[in-house]
Amino acid sequence: MSLAPTKRFTLEKYSDTDSWLLDSGKRTRTLRGLHIEDQYQLGTRALMFIGYDCPFEEVLHIYLLTPEYCVLDQETLGLSFPMGSPGIYQRASVISPTQIEFSFQGTWRLTVGESGVDFDRATLSHARGNRRRDQRVLWESDLGRWLRPLAEAVNRVREQARRGREYAKQQKVLLLEEVVVEAPPRSNGGVQPTPKSGAADPGR
Repeated sequence: MSLAPTKRFTLEKYSDTDSWLLDSGKRTRTLRGLHIEDQYQLGTRALMFIGYDCPFEEVLHIYLLTPEYCVLDQETLGLSFPMGSPGIYQRASVISPTQIEFSFQGTWRLTVGESGVDFDRATLSHARGNRRRDQRVLWESDLGRWLRPLAEAVNRVREQARRGREYAKQQKVLLLEEVVVEAPPRSNGGVQPTPKSGAADPGR
């Protein structure tokens, strides 16, 4: 299993900042950004690089999506740079089965991990099951007692969502690192340096 370029997804404008993600022409969900800069398939997951089709928008969104189009993890580049600093996505290169290097206001290396997929599915399924069960209890109860089950259901769903967010923070799937490129040493073309004033002349 390794990162493989794909053209599976396209975008359809939803607002001035968001777009519908289309999978083979079918609407799936909305994401920030207006233009797909790059996209890769990694097993059943999709890695998306989405910008705004303008070098002066200075923002690049990176999404890792599950087969159900849930955002498993995401990163954003460009927000900390000075206004007017051009942001151009280029020179992308897959350097290992789960790593890609690219340029965007600097050189970056992105590593895709394996954590969180099973938890993501289980949490969503558990929360949805509880919500359906709580709704059934609510409608079967007397009208005078309906507020208590509703409040308990809302609190359970909120707590599960909070736990999911905390777990996601601890189990980052995308690791983004800046690659520092050292400039080669400058050559003086073989010219001997001029002795400083007062220094001894080696020729004497």
